[in-house]
Amino acid sequence: MVTANSVYYVEDRNFNQQEIRKIVYAKELNYIHLQHITLDFLLIGESFTGSPVDFSKSITFLNCNITQGFYIESSRILKGFFVSSIQNSGWIQIMNSIFERGLLFWHGKYEKGIFDIVKSEFKDAVKMTGSNFEIPFRIYSSTFDSTYSLKGSTFKSTFLIQDSKIYNLLLSNCTFEYKPKFNHISISDTLDLTNTSFENGIDLRRTDLSKTNAIFLENLDYPPGELTIYWEEVKGKQKPKISLKNLSEDKDDNYKRIEEIYKRLNKNYIAQGDNTSADQVMYELAWQKEIILGSFWQWLYGVSLGYGYSPIRYLIFPILVTIIVFWFIWYNFYYNIVAYILNKDLNTDLGLPQFSNVTFHFIKKKRIKIVDHSKTSPNINFITRLWHTLHFSASVLLGIRFKGRWIRIAKDYDTSNFLLIATSEWLLGKIYIILFIFYIKVHYFENWKSLLGL
Repeated sequence: MVTANSVYYVEDRNFNQQEIRKIVYAKELNYIHLQHITLDFLLIGESFTGSPVDFSKSITFLNCNITQGFYIESSRILKGFFVSSIQNSGWIQIMNSIFERGLLFWHGKYEKGIFDIVKSEFKDAVKMTGSNFEIPFRIYSSTFDSTYSLKGSTFKSTFLIQDSKIYNLLLSNCTFEYKPKFNHISISDTLDLTNTSFENGIDLRRTDLSKTNAIFLENLDYPPGELTIYWEEVKGKQKPKISLKNLSEDKDDNYKRIEEIYKRLNKNYIAQGDNTSADQVMYELAWQKEIILGSFWQWLYGVSLGYGYSPIRYLIFPILVTIIVFWFIWYNFYYNIVAYILNKDLNTDLGLPQFSNVTFHFIKKKRIKIVDHSKTSPNINFITRLWHTLHFSASVLLGIRFKGRWIRIAKDYDTSNFLLIATSEWLLGKIYIILFIFYIKVHYFENWKSLLGL
């Protein structure tokens, strides 16, 4: 035994309740180290002193055996609290307490009782790593302003975190024999489930991940379909949330690792019958491929076709852009022919095209003839002309067949250019349809393609 006004070191002793209280509450001691000791229980807090406690010393328990219980309640721990390789067969409870510095429980074995953290606040890192919990582990209404790590721990009984806020939750290399419960918790920065095994699955639907920046899921093990989580909470907005630790210098290797994560998630959602989320998972995998490998063609594939998983983007680009480009041509150069095609009676008021010269200032001395609508269609307002030409442009681009009537009308007006432009738009539309059939990958289109043998 070594004692001084700031150090108390004890090894290989049995303590009764009064002796351990005297040591722990000694005002003159700033650091206490207890190693290879046995005691019945340890109580720090209001139940012993009669009022809340500001505990301003650093205390370490190393390879100790606490037979009945370990209690911290209504206390404010101002310095580090370290518990390593503890053998416990009683109740561990931390309640209504504030920890200004780190709290560490390392390599403990907890065989009887319950491990409870209730209505407490932790302003520094909390590490409960490499431990074996054969007892229920529960956290209620607590706040972890820094990292909360349970790395390398095994949980052989129930696990519950409820109504709590956690900045970083690190559960890598853990094993959960029972399905853990996460009820109404929020994770602000990082969720690490690397190399973690959930033998009966995991439900994260009551976990708020909307503000989480990084989620690590590499080598996450769970039964097929037993990871229940809202993809809206997981998917990235400005960048993907799903990430890798220890990136390799080999980009292809990094992509293979990230690909394995996403394909596992995709199969998980399919097993749950959630094909929409499964498609969104594969969309983000394609986005990851663009980011990791830096391919221009992958970027173009994403912009134009949404990597095959965003049909709406395909309708906007390039189909809508093409319709607008050809609308400009039909409106300014061939409106009277378009109007006649859409409504034969309309043509009686139009007559042959009338053109006026317009100078485009960005092309020096270049004059292009466009239709003078005030002469060719004075009784038709702009909205009607706009509708006519947009309708015609969309019909040509997306139409299945090229109508013979268009050819006859073009011949009546003796304009081969109209026919050439219309044919070009029609052929371009067929190319878009073929690309759509072969490159759109969402499930409901894949089902139709399989029926058609494509």
